[in-house]
Amino acid sequence: MKNYWTIPKLKIYPEYSDKEWYVWFRFNRKPVIVKRGLNKILDLKERELEGKALAKALEIQLDKGWIPKSALNYIEKVERKTILEVTDISFELKAKQVDELKSYRTAINFFKQALKDLKMERLNSHSFERSHAKRILEYLKEKRSWTNKNYNKYIGLYRTIFYEGLDLGYFKTNPFGEIRNLKTVKKIANTPPTDEEMQLICQELKDKNYGFYIFFMIIYYCGIRPTELTLLKIKDLDFENRYIKIREENAKNDKFRKVPMVGNVYDLLITCKGLDEDLYVFGTWVTNGGRHSQKNWFTPNKYKLKKDTPNRQWKKLIKDGLGINKNLYSGKHKGADDKLEAGMDLKTICSIFGHSETAMTERYAHSLSERRLENAKKYNLKTF
Repeated sequence: MKNYWTIPKLKIYPEYSDKEWYVWFRFNRKPVIVKRGLNKILDLKERELEGKALAKALEIQLDKGWIPKSALNYIEKVERKTILEVTDISFELKAKQVDELKSYRTAINFFKQALKDLKMERLNSHSFERSHAKRILEYLKEKRSWTNKNYNKYIGLYRTIFYEGLDLGYFKTNPFGEIRNLKTVKKIANTPPTDEEMQLICQELKDKNYGFYIFFMIIYYCGIRPTELTLLKIKDLDFENRYIKIREENAKNDKFRKVPMVGNVYDLLITCKGLDEDLYVFGTWVTNGGRHSQKNWFTPNKYKLKKDTPNRQWKKLIKDGLGINKNLYSGKHKGADDKLEAGMDLKTICSIFGHSETAMTERYAHSLSERRLENAKKYNLKTF
């Protein structure tokens, strides 16, 4: 069998991070990590040069036929596993990386039952491919009466779970990796609130849960995702330069970014200055984010909130309480529109939101297409 390997790459972390740098590549789908004293080099520029040189040297060795020992030993271990066994292994590995397991556990239970119902549980993991995964999804969609949105949600969960099995060499490719999402209808709840609705929302949050009001204002002004905010710590607030740091391990795209404190965010957060840097900015005093009074949550505390707490609180106060059918994340959409209205250019908004392309930002700027259409009317063109 011909050996397959990817080009070795250097993994770099920011200066403030305590994570070690390394060169990594895949050999016959097995990830291989090489450090070779890189982290003993204190000068980061010198370490980067040395790391890139190491990556190039490893590439030359691989090209000459070098076979890493760890990859050889690994191949022997993964040959005889059924898809059912690999499902449990993949879930156990994923469980060590995430805090909220409820959705993952439900997804795996559905998947394992579908395997048994469709008589696939004894299938070798190397033989489990996209066609099998697609069949299971279609079976579950019908059996569980999933909407297209539910279907897409579970594709995402299975994709991330089975990446663990792929990394261990149990699959040829991720069986859910190339399955397309189904089209979903855009709901009114995803559109931005009106100015009048914003006034009502902000007043209600100020009255009922001031910490949650600050939480929402950061979504509005800075475009930071709710999940990222629940993981934010005091040490991530740079008051001197007026930035909020989103660490790569907390970011959706696994990339570190600095978000400017736009609007009055600096004034809203200044009370956090000088507090214990390991406290969560929007935390709770109760372990595991359990039941607690509103007085003690969404404030600097030792423990983080549960992932779904912000949306649950939003539903209670805004959707049910005020009868405004807009989602918590609609604040980001409203912020994009209002920034454009204030004269901020699209590229600046793109940078604030941490988007790599303006096309992504345009999804949040609902007024942009209307503005372009209006501007088109102003041009005087030749008539013939």
